[in-house]
Amino acid sequence: MLEMALGIIILNLSDNVLMEVNDEKTDCDVWKKLERLYLTKSLTNKIYLKERLFTFKMNASKGLDQNLDDFKKITIELANASIDEKLSDENEAIILLNSLPDSYKDVKAAIKYGRTSLSLEECISALKSKDLELKMEKKDSGENLFVRGRQPVRNGNNNNSNPNSNKGKHMSKTPNHNRS
Repeated sequence: MLEMALGIIILNLSDNVLMEVNDEKTDCDVWKKLERLYLTKSLTNKIYLKERLFTFKMNASKGLDQNLDDFKKITIELANASIDEKLSDENEAIILLNSLPDSYKDVKAAIKYGRTSLSLEECISALKSKDLELKMEKKDSGENLFVRGRQPVRNGNNNNSNPNSNKGKHMSKTPNHNRS
């Protein structure tokens, strides 16, 4: 079972991190080395995490849920860096609001001006509602697209559907008007 734990840890490490723990033989040793390397409570680490948090901007190529996950990871890492580094709920909500793209500007304004207090949970709930609305608008606009134009002309003798296939050809027959 211990070998399985070591294997799982190793499978989840990137190549550059693997090189750092290559000499460790047990899962416990690997875990302790990872803690020393990445869970340091140094000032440098705290500054780095705060920079990431305060400059966090939602990535337009990612969905809202993935951006929220990234945001929560940073706040958790910062809280783990030191007991006194845990941000208030309201400050987390404010930082999250500042990270929003322009497509959320109406929600941002409603949250900023329509309340006497702000919680991260309320903020996330409003953002998820707006995200659902944006997805529905995108879906609706995509379903209602269709091509308008002339229908292809079909020639009775062959199935040529090119409307321009008779261009340049002149009809030699005169119209058939009441021949008696």
